[in-house]
Amino acid sequence: MKNLFIGFLLATCMFLFMGSTDEFEQYKDQKVGTYIGFGDSGFVYRINTITGEVEVLSKNGWVKSL
Repeated sequence: MKNLFIGFLLATCMFLFMGSTDEFEQYKDQKVGTYIGFGDSGFVYRINTITGEVEVLSKNGWVKSL
């Protein structure tokens, strides 16, 4: 019984250590809160809060607005 309990604790620790790795390394260059989105009369817009550019969502993806 003691060996079973120790094995369970070791397996639990293994899963905890595997989960503590840095998965967000691929997102380090992206800034959180860069875009603010809103919609109006069937259109979807987003504003880049860093550059001030306004983009509208079309069938081809995001297109810069005038």
